[in-house]
Amino acid sequence: MAEAALRNGALDILVNNAGGTTLEGNPSWFETPLDAWGAAFSQNVGAVVRLAHLLVPGMRERHWGRIINISSGSGMQPNPFVPHYGASKAAINNVTLSLSKALADTGITVNTVSPGAVLTPALETWMRDLARQMNRTGPLPSATAS
Repeated sequence: MAEAALRNGALDILVNNAGGTTLEGNPSWFETPLDAWGAAFSQNVGAVVRLAHLLVPGMRERHWGRIINISSGSGMQPNPFVPHYGASKAAINNVTLSLSKALADTGITVNTVSPGAVLTPALETWMRDLARQMNRTGPLPSATAS
């Protein structure tokens, strides 16, 4: 990122859209390994914090910038599966609010977008695995149907 800033000049808009979980399947709260919690926070929250530290100084110099953090509906409405993911997205919501207050009156805005589920092939696989795990039957929507 620092190289991109040096090569392309000032970066005024940052969209933190990376995230996810490195675990396969749908581990429940107590099946989620302890190290997965730290990994989720590093991947989802750590990236937001690292990029803010890197890019906010330049935005402050220019008195203008936009930071948009992509969270998830899971950050506000968690479920008992993949709890480390939902907790890390809730932390992004908190980091966003904290950072927006720290940057008040600087010309830099910080906001979160928290989309709900989007039916993608990855989500379809997750839903099918979860349905099997919960012994649910019946048709599920398909992301590949036209």
